Amino acid sequence: MVELPLAPVMSIDEVTIHGEDDAAATIDPAHYYADTLARPARLVLRPDRLWPRPGRAASGIEIKVSAGYGESPDDVPHGLRSAILRFLAYWFENRGDDAEPANVPLGAELILQPFRELHL
Repeated sequence: MVELPLAPVMSIDEVTIHGEDDAAATIDPAHYYADTLARPARLVLRPDRLWPRPGRAASGIEIKVSAGYGESPDDVPHGLRSAILRFLAYWFENRGDDAEPANVPLGAELILQPFRELHL
């Protein structure tokens, strides 16, 4: 199992293993599946399957994923779109006037709270 440090993950598009000679071999998707309901999402090997051993000590495995809420802007949750609009309005009203550029617009932090992932 490999945890994927992105959220939300829509799909795993390709898994590639690099050999000692740097030759790339694509793993058949029948050998694994994407557990996109887990947080963080995971790449899980199917039962009775074995991963080929990468030939390189570093960057021997490459995982291509599609991440995000979807193709359309309407796929993005309303709360995130609302927070973005608040940020844009705040930055428009405070174009370089603010000594503290990291200020969060009023209400945006509360809107974003349900989308934050906590790590211990």
